[in-house]
Amino acid sequence: MAILLIQIGLGVFALMGMMHGIYTLRDFKNPYYFAPRDHELVTILETAGMGITREQNNFWKAYLGFHLSHSVGIMVFAVIYFALSIIEPTLLFHPVMACLLVGTGVIYLILSKNYWFSKPVIGSGVAVSLFLIGQGVHILAALS
Repeated sequence: MAILLIQIGLGVFALMGMMHGIYTLRDFKNPYYFAPRDHELVTILETAGMGITREQNNFWKAYLGFHLSHSVGIMVFAVIYFALSIIEPTLLFHPVMACLLVGTGVIYLILSKNYWFSKPVIGSGVAVSLFLIGQGVHILAALS
């Protein structure tokens, strides 16, 4: 039961990462999801260079690239922990691995609450809750 709760939480993160990636890829062709409401700003971002480099890059491409790498990172996090839950489930309850699992979820929850919008807050909150409940179920089972 504890593993299943954690797997469901990982599924929430994987789904959020996948949707984020899909929306980002759509924005490459038709800016909408992560584009500013004032579409004239997209044109400005497409022509604005970046201070960090003299290369022919622009803020809009970098912005979409950051979004895409963010979605890949979330999916990799979820897939690695999901694979561990199948290959060696006891590793999920090792103190270091449990702290990394819950800690990563909490970091995403804090980031989403402070910088993003309500859907990632809800998704991260659900996932972290499932991680914590799964860890608690495991501890209670070990004590009995």
